[in-house]
Amino acid sequence: MQKWVRFYKAHGAKGLRPIRNKYSEKFKARVVLEMKEKSLSYQETCVLFKIPTEETFKRWLKIYEEKGPEGLSIEKRGKPKSMPRKPKKPMTREEQLLDELADLKAENAYLKKLHALVQSEKEKEEKRKSSRN
Repeated sequence: MQKWVRFYKAHGAKGLRPIRNKYSEKFKARVVLEMKEKSLSYQETCVLFKIPTEETFKRWLKIYEEKGPEGLSIEKRGKPKSMPRKPKKPMTREEQLLDELADLKAENAYLKKLHALVQSEKEKEEKRKSSRN
């Protein structure tokens, strides 16, 4: 059965409205405890408490089981921070020159291709003009 149908049957028209909540620590703990006490499935729990996805509830349950109800207050949102980069060791003068040389070669190759492209466009334009006359 579709999720929205279950929400409609449980909550009427209000169950079809978008859900944008920031759930409190108490609410999350209450949901987890009620699910366990009443032996509800993930799906039943989400419909009963208007939680949009089972994944959200599963995350709460995992945190509750690992850290207890206090863990629900420190739940982190968003993508995890990237690993800190190791500071680069200073380059020798030779390494600096090789790095600069590589940059200059890449720039030179780019400019050559750009020049070739401009030339071919000019030639095409000249052919168009000469074929019109």
